[in-house]
Amino acid sequence: MTSLEATELAPADSMPLQPIEWPAAPPQRPLKQPTPRRPLLAALIGLACGAFLVGGVWVGGSLLTGTSDGPAKDAAEACTIVRGLPAFTTENFVQSDGSRLYRAGELSAAAAQTEARYQRLAEATRQAYLSSSDLDLDAVNQQVRIAVSECAG
Repeated sequence: MTSLEATELAPADSMPLQPIEWPAAPPQRPLKQPTPRRPLLAALIGLACGAFLVGGVWVGGSLLTGTSDGPAKDAAEACTIVRGLPAFTTENFVQSDGSRLYRAGELSAAAAQTEARYQRLAEATRQAYLSSSDLDLDAVNQQVRIAVSECAG
C-alpha cells in the first residue's frame, strides 16, 4: 500500500466554510469642492504678470533705441543711396545694385506714408527697382535721375 492510499481524506461536510470578515473601512471625510474663484484668481494674476512683463520689455526697448527722426531720416537715407548709384549699363549692373534700389524704395515709402511730400521720391525709387527687376536699365537710369531731383528739391 502506498502512502497516498493510506491517507484518508476528510469528508467535505466535516469542514464548513467560514465567511471572510473584512475590516471596516475608515470613515471618509467629505471631499472639499474647489471653488471657481481660485482658478479665476490665478488666471487674472497670470494675465497681470504677463501684461507687466510685455509692457516692461516694450518700454525698455523704446528707451534703449531712443527716438527716431521719422520720415526725414528715412528720406535722407534713401537719397544717400540713390545719389551713390552709378549710371547703369549692361556691363556694370549687378544684383547688389538692385538690392540697394529696393532699400531706397522701402525707406522712401516709409517716409511717404507719414508725409506726402516724399510721395514722388517713393514712386521714383519703386519704379527704379521694378525696372531693375526687368533689366530695363534705361528706365532705371531715368527713375534714378527723377529720384535724385526729388532729393535736391
